[in-house]
Amino acid sequence: MGGIILDIDKADLSLRRQLVRYGPMQGFWGVKLGDEIIDCGLTTATSPFVNRHHVFVDLKHYDVRDRLARIVRKYARGAEYAPKFLTISGARPVEAIAAAVAERGPIDIIVTGPLSDDHLADEEDVAETLDKVYESGAQGITCPAWLLPESPLKTYDGHVVTTGVVSKGVARRHHFNPRPLEFALDYGATHVVVGTEVTESDDPFKTLLGLVARWHKHNLTPAH
Repeated sequence: MGGIILDIDKADLSLRRQLVRYGPMQGFWGVKLGDEIIDCGLTTATSPFVNRHHVFVDLKHYDVRDRLARIVRKYARGAEYAPKFLTISGARPVEAIAAAVAERGPIDIIVTGPLSDDHLADEEDVAETLDKVYESGAQGITCPAWLLPESPLKTYDGHVVTTGVVSKGVARRHHFNPRPLEFALDYGATHVVVGTEVTESDDPFKTLLGLVARWHKHNLTPAH
């Protein structure tokens, strides 16, 4: 089951406590961690959340070819602290991704597109990444919301983790060509990552609940 994923790298302590205290919410999938894994380790970073929500760990800092499988194996053996999703860069050779997938245990491997500061992804990049998902046996793919209409992902039956989603009227300085939540859902997103729209708002938890409510409303509309 999909839902909203909150990137909490920049979340303050108050929001983190509310997430833990409130517990599971239908439509809220869980939290995404990246920088914090580097700072304090997997168990310390995930332990406040794993009994309440799913955890998505971004391996961007660890994504080195000869260490991928070893790192995934280590995370998979994290027992009750293991994340639900781990990302691996689609820029890696398919053999390296497949070796990591073989070590995944209960973790779903999500392959990211080849985005960088000097390269703007297009639909061909998404198709190439999707080929690697199929060949490696990975469980999902990430894709910016604005690329979804032109991509082959509408008929893909794995996880489609969508980024670049920002509500209308919200400052969009952190995103290129952002799209609203409903756009992403219309074009096949199963999970939607949100971050600064929530963490930089005046009332982060209220903003998050508003996004979850919109997720529900959209999915309950007969046309969807």
